[in-house]
Amino acid sequence: MEINDKLLFFTQNILIYEKELKNYLWKHIKDNLNSRCALDDIMQNTMMKAWARLGQIREPENVRAWIYQIARNEALQYYRSLRRTESPMKEDDCFNIANLLVDTEESVPDIVIRNFEKADAAKVLKQLDPESQTMLHTYFEKETKVKKIAEMLGMKRSTYSAKVARAIQKYKEIYLNLYD
Repeated sequence: MEINDKLLFFTQNILIYEKELKNYLWKHIKDNLNSRCALDDIMQNTMMKAWARLGQIREPENVRAWIYQIARNEALQYYRSLRRTESPMKEDDCFNIANLLVDTEESVPDIVIRNFEKADAAKVLKQLDPESQTMLHTYFEKETKVKKIAEMLGMKRSTYSAKVARAIQKYKEIYLNLYD
């Protein structure tokens, strides 16, 4: 299947269920997690897997059941991952570097690509140490100046800037090796 055919099929047969699927997942995870960030993570992973496995669809009329099964599996995987690791980032932060790149008039390919970028960013952030996560989180908050953040964290501006630079470097290294 060529990329344009794949994208057209994905848009017409899978993305049409996105809102319905999101509501379905929210009903099932809100009692345990009550986190829109978790919902976004699960949805992103679902869409990524659906995209990667488009070639497995034998009967297009069964796409709805197929995408729901992927979503259920991703939700279970998310719960398992929470049991295995403790993330220092709060679920409510929902911090994603890719969110800074959002365009208001995106085409469907741009939305799909952005969702891949968001999922990748989330994977990378989870692999960073707590200090690096904090540095990136505070640095990408647009409302607060660097000097003010450094003061709030009890460090010199130069120390804070150096730690942010190291965190960005770590992020880049992990990101570049994400799919090796």
